[in-house]
Amino acid sequence: MLVKGINDGAEAIESLQEVIPELGCDKIQLNTVIRPPSENYARPLDLEGMLRAKELLGPRCEIIPRFSRRAQKAYREDLEQQILDLVARRPVSILDISSTLGMHENEVIKYVETLTEAGQVKAERFSGQFYYHR
Repeated sequence: MLVKGINDGAEAIESLQEVIPELGCDKIQLNTVIRPPSENYARPLDLEGMLRAKELLGPRCEIIPRFSRRAQKAYREDLEQQILDLVARRPVSILDISSTLGMHENEVIKYVETLTEAGQVKAERFSGQFYYHR
């Protein structure tokens, strides 16, 4: 896991280069921050930085692609529309949506992430909690 400004510099990558042969890995998989992190200073590395690290770490290194929920379509359009109707009325939290629609919070998160990526829903942090709106 590479985090911008934390372990993406030349010195950090060189340290990895020294340790990796000792580990006897068949494969090295690089990833970066793709979800909202626990620490607000944790920022994703851009593709250029990831490619630079991959090149330095050698041929057994690969970049793990960003998870794409759109490839999975066990998805109900009616629930998507119900969420859009809710967020059109007022800002709502994941818990609000879950309670209103009788869905598990984890399922709500999948829908909200998809809608956010599509630009149909926006997230806004207020008093330490995210609220979603149109």
